[in-house]
Amino acid sequence: MQFVMAIERTGGYSGSVKQLWEEISGDKDEFTFQDLDPEGFEILQAFGTSLLNSYETFGDFWKSMLKFKDEQLDEEAFATRSVESGIEGLSKRELRRIFKMFLPEPSTGRTKLIQNDLEVITIALGAEQKAALRHSTTQKTLEL
Repeated sequence: MQFVMAIERTGGYSGSVKQLWEEISGDKDEFTFQDLDPEGFEILQAFGTSLLNSYETFGDFWKSMLKFKDEQLDEEAFATRSVESGIEGLSKRELRRIFKMFLPEPSTGRTKLIQNDLEVITIALGAEQKAALRHSTTQKTLEL
């Protein structure tokens, strides 16, 4: 059911939803982002790994990218500032692709990123990285 609802939110699909599901999932009951877009998954995973090698939390990374408090980032600013903030191993083209992955669904009309959009990274992180991120975030919250 979530699959059908997601398709409807993105503008619909004119073919057979059942056939589309079978093409994407094969004989499995579910599929992941990695199944759907292996290259995109690898790029997102590399971004997340690079981010966590330099920063403890998404918030720390986001703060390093902002020139003004509460700023939202457009595609070019995100790509440029990611490099300036220490993200390594990804081209500007790949960073622009990541920007598009982070944007919420088109129906929102948003064209700029906010900090919460970075949560998408978690779909490409391993269990150890997620645990370390949760621990760091909890520690920072306790320190406040």
